[in-house]
Amino acid sequence: MQLRFRRQKFARFILLSFGFLIIGSTSAFCQQEPVQVENTEELQCASTLALKIATASMSHVSPFFWWMAGPTTNFFPDETVEEEPIELNQGSVENSVTIAMSEPPRMNRLEELPLATTPDVNSEASDEHDAPDKGQLDEAPRKPTPRNVRIPFDDEPETAKPVVKNIETPKPTRNGDVDSQQDQEEPQLDPRSVGMNDRDQQGIDALIAATPVSKRREIRIEDPSNEGIKVAPIVQTKPLDSVLVNRLQRTEACLAYYLDNPESTSVRSPWAVMHALLAFGSDYEMIHGQGRVNAIGWMCHNGTCRTQRIFTPNGIGFTPNVGGGVQGHEGQFLAILAQSNVPLNYPIQVGSAKFKVEDLVRYEMATCKEKSELTFKLIGLSYYLDSNKQWRANDGKVWTISKLIQEEMAQPIVGSACGGVHRLMGLSFSVRQRQLQGQTISGQYARAAKFVRDYVEYTWQLQNPDGSFSTSWYEGRANEPNEERKVQTSGHMLEWLMYTLSDDELKNPRVGKAIDFVLTKIYDKRENKWPIGPRGHATRAVALYQGRTKEILSKPSSSVPNQTAVKSVPAPIRK
Repeated sequence: MQLRFRRQKFARFILLSFGFLIIGSTSAFCQQEPVQVENTEELQCASTLALKIATASMSHVSPFFWWMAGPTTNFFPDETVEEEPIELNQGSVENSVTIAMSEPPRMNRLEELPLATTPDVNSEASDEHDAPDKGQLDEAPRKPTPRNVRIPFDDEPETAKPVVKNIETPKPTRNGDVDSQQDQEEPQLDPRSVGMNDRDQQGIDALIAATPVSKRREIRIEDPSNEGIKVAPIVQTKPLDSVLVNRLQRTEACLAYYLDNPESTSVRSPWAVMHALLAFGSDYEMIHGQGRVNAIGWMCHNGTCRTQRIFTPNGIGFTPNVGGGVQGHEGQFLAILAQSNVPLNYPIQVGSAKFKVEDLVRYEMATCKEKSELTFKLIGLSYYLDSNKQWRANDGKVWTISKLIQEEMAQPIVGSACGGVHRLMGLSFSVRQRQLQGQTISGQYARAAKFVRDYVEYTWQLQNPDGSFSTSWYEGRANEPNEERKVQTSGHMLEWLMYTLSDDELKNPRVGKAIDFVLTKIYDKRENKWPIGPRGHATRAVALYQGRTKEILSKPSSSVPNQTAVKSVPAPIRK
């Protein structure tokens, strides 16, 4: 660096000396009386050349560029440069030429910078980086449209399947659990969400909201000859053992306790209410004032839960709230409605504006985004939509249930929400709904079914001797003595198993052992203030076990539980 500086200094010295030499010679030539200078243009050109050489020696610009540029070239395009005429009769260089110099032009940022604009959420984006910033959307004025969604359509041409790369599994942390106890009991309220509590946002019929009528999806039975379906002969079943009878009595008592001792709307947030009703669906009621209200009806009518509401008005539409105390994940409330078998035409009210669950479905369809958590959207949309449905989201991308599965399969299990159990539930739920629609399990559905099956086998390897499951989720085996942690992990994992296992697998003794463990905590110690999230999932595991077991026992071919052994398998690997 020093050598380069010395070379530049030496070159400038040579150029400066040469320039002064030419100027001195030209001045002496002009002062000689016998000499008659007729061609002044040549003399002016010589002086100009000398001046340029001298000027270049004091700058960082090569003298060659100064020469080639000519006298009218502007090296500062935002300024107008005017050269003064050269006065040949002056002996001083400073007095002979005046050059207009200025600082580099400065941009007036208030006038020159493009104004920040809010991208249209309905316009097609080239990639995920073109999506509008959330803060911009919150601050931008919204148009008074019925819904900030695009109407899905059925005749969309099929496009090429996107290539989704596997995302590296982040290192799981205990503090990273989405359903943390702090978020469950005392969510941090956003100051900007104060408007959630406005009285006019509550549905005008919230206090008289009807109980949703459960509409279960039945398996389609093909009977092309219309001869009627043959009924299996009645076979006398073996008597149940006393252990199973006692377990069923305890499950019924556990569910009856929490159903008869409901939560209060003044105490529990919307997030907590969703977990409290998870095991009971449309039958769950909550204390409100001196009476009771249906939990799903209250939330669908935007009733206040503690200090928050599930919806925010948006023009003449609505937006589901996401954050502490409300939805912990996008699409969570729709997933709760789907698992509670709430029909599409059930009313939703925000103030005096009336909608239906169908409008919430359309909202979740329109807000699907690639490379994002779609677990709860998958649960809700796979229940309310046909498994072959196609639609276009706000970013212009075409979506199907298969694409939702593909996106979810590209995400990790370990390290995701609640140890990845919710993601497994989404995959199991979508496959089950496909079966209930009478469709073949192929493509992404077959891929998801195999992946789920591998994880079922792996889950049994994580069961502890007391019937609980690993306190480290799917990271590996762990058996911490913390009871709340055990209820949290075991409740989630057992809930997923109770939904996923076949009827024969449900008779496995390991299932009964896990149910007994959960009952010893949330029922035998029911006076404890168990965190509402883990308790909600554990209670639903008990409810699923009881419902499915009674259904199995009511079939003519039912028998006593078998003693099926479980083979050892490694952790599943996504293909």
